[in-house]
Amino acid sequence: MASSSSSGSSGEALSPASKLFHLPNFNCHVIAVLGFKTAINLQVFKEGARETILKHPKFTSKLTSLTNKAIFDSVIHAKRRESVGVFRMHHSMGDGISLMSFIIASTRKSSDPDALPTMSSSTKKKEQKSGGLRFFMSLFGPFLAVWWGLVLIWHTFMSLMGFLAIFFFKETRTPLKGAPGVEHNTNCYVHRILCINDIKLLKKEMNVTFNDVLLAITQAGITRYLNRQQFGANATGSAAKKGTNSALKNIRLRAAIAVNLRAVSGIQAVADMTAKKSKVRWGNFIGYFLLPLSISLQEDPLEHVRQAKVVIERKKHSLEAVITFNFGKLILNLFGVKAVAAITRRILSNTTLVLSNLPGPIEEVTLCGHLLAYIAPGAYGGLPQ
Repeated sequence: MASSSSSGSSGEALSPASKLFHLPNFNCHVIAVLGFKTAINLQVFKEGARETILKHPKFTSKLTSLTNKAIFDSVIHAKRRESVGVFRMHHSMGDGISLMSFIIASTRKSSDPDALPTMSSSTKKKEQKSGGLRFFMSLFGPFLAVWWGLVLIWHTFMSLMGFLAIFFFKETRTPLKGAPGVEHNTNCYVHRILCINDIKLLKKEMNVTFNDVLLAITQAGITRYLNRQQFGANATGSAAKKGTNSALKNIRLRAAIAVNLRAVSGIQAVADMTAKKSKVRWGNFIGYFLLPLSISLQEDPLEHVRQAKVVIERKKHSLEAVITFNFGKLILNLFGVKAVAAITRRILSNTTLVLSNLPGPIEEVTLCGHLLAYIAPGAYGGLPQ
């Protein structure tokens, strides 16, 4: 992207991830694919971008009349026929939450051109407790708190042991893993839209989260893919299927899950992320936890959802993401950014997937005078050459 970060000029210390992404060969970008409901009027979009997007305080490039058109054409790739635009930002400038806040702060409700959109929230409403339950909690609350803390310590310990294992145990070689040097190949991106109503139905009926359902879909899809690629149509009969499933279960695959470490309180806090005293900070504030993927054929497809719920609940009830973030800071301070890069490369080389998701508006919004149909954030790159 033509613009650059102003974190250096403002005197703010870069996070470990930002320093890592500043390495010349650690070329990772955050992108957002924007689908519009109408054909893109480039002139209108450019004028709107000048008044909103390019006034962002974290972008310090100086646009001149000679470079104005070239910069716009390189930053905003618009296809009139598909009504699709792509924003690309170097990952050293910020993580996905920063990029999403950057875009959403420039959008407005379609029903009210002066109002910021309403963001979806993962905060659960507090349920009213009955008198008997309140008495039970007052009586056994201290013991439950101790038990909660012990479980937290256990889950954190087991998660960290799994995290350390990545340095010693490689993943199973499958068609999903690229050969050495694959980072130099041309990338191919596939954008697929799922029906959110189907996900909501599963979420409600099984009392799980969106993430549980999405992880279940991912694991089920990978299982079917590997089953076709490695066994094809040869697995027929119950005995053959049992042997096939046993072979699938022996496949070791892991995913790195990116976790936002901010306490996002709403759209206003996100929109004001660049303010000096903002509670929601701009930059790279993400931790990771490693998730062993369950690769197995299931008679009941909903078993994928149940398994996903169990493993995610354990990960959420641990401090793995916080510890990995602070571990990166410690290594950075003690040994420098090159040591962090070497560790990161080892982790990425021994995982198959990197998964993440981001909250978005829950109503129709416009960006630079165009009605948005969807926002699909993502990332690419990230391996040192």
